[in-house]
Amino acid sequence: MTLSLDEIERRYLRYLLTTGKTKSTIANYRRFFVNLRDFADQCELAINTDQLDTELVREFHHWLVTSPLKQPYRGSLQRSSRRNLPADGADQTPVRLAPWGLKVRHARHH
Repeated sequence: MTLSLDEIERRYLRYLLTTGKTKSTIANYRRFFVNLRDFADQCELAINTDQLDTELVREFHHWLVTSPLKQPYRGSLQRSSRRNLPADGADQTPVRLAPWGLKVRHARHH
């Protein structure tokens, strides 16, 4: 079964609510989905569960680190990152998503 990005967001936010997460945590994830939609729009992607794999998540992370903010935060349009990408842009950190069971396919490298 393929889930749209809207359905992924709806289910994940419901999971957060039913597991007693704070309003702040839920607000942070709402912003995450806004960013994910901005990434999808800029890259002309229609994200769904069939397309979610480690390569897409890494591309999203790279986009987050390298793209400017729409509005200044603390006087800057540059995003901060707790973990910078390696110089070659290849992030090999394992990807974990959605504790409610969304599986992420690992991209195969040829």
